[in-house]
Amino acid sequence: MLAVKDKNQLDKPVIAYVVVEKTEEASIGREGGQINEASITLNYQLIQSGITPFRMTHSFQGGYSKIWNKVSLSSVSAGNGAIFLDLQGLYGQRIGTYLMNEIVLWAKQWPDADVNPIRLSSGQAAPDNKERRNRFYEGFGLEFIYSDLDKEEGMSKPIKVNELKDNLKWQKNITVVEIIPFIENLMNDLNRQKLDFDRCNNVIERLGKENRWARDHPIIWCLSRICYDKFNYMIMLAVVVLIYLVV
Repeated sequence: MLAVKDKNQLDKPVIAYVVVEKTEEASIGREGGQINEASITLNYQLIQSGITPFRMTHSFQGGYSKIWNKVSLSSVSAGNGAIFLDLQGLYGQRIGTYLMNEIVLWAKQWPDADVNPIRLSSGQAAPDNKERRNRFYEGFGLEFIYSDLDKEEGMSKPIKVNELKDNLKWQKNITVVEIIPFIENLMNDLNRQKLDFDRCNNVIERLGKENRWARDHPIIWCLSRICYDKFNYMIMLAVVVLIYLVV
């Protein structure tokens, strides 16, 4: 699971938790035990508080084909695919960088394989997204031949897997959290909160009973308070006298 902080406010608390589930598959050849085809899927889901009608799970994928000696960074096959980060409000927080870096690390099992070209579309080149999109791919060592001066459309240049770069910028604001200890800590916090609630509730009940008794027996309550206060007064007086005698 990813604990995500705002990259511009690292001193602030975590702004989101994202669960990531990794699935790897491989087809092994009968002769030599070599991998003929392989794939990786990273399913990710934003953990939200409150009641939601449904939870959306999205994925990053990668694929390898021995026959074509190709690796795809966007599809479980060696063909073309698409890369989208569907986490509204979390764009630019390096979650996609973490996911793609996992794909790249997986792909490096086949360093001599060709990386399937990635095509950039003008449909993904909105003013608030184009530069971020281009930097995203360039951060992994991909270079593009653009078909326009605004760099909205293009195709990545041929590259081998061993030329891809690791991109660890995500470590600046994202922490990988083991989910079991995380849940255990949550349960401990809930137990502590329950104990605090029970203690507060007991105090409220006791004060409520005392208040009701005082209303039902006002004279007795007044006398008891007078006696109690007088008793405290006598104790204080005795302490003062004792101090005076000692001095």
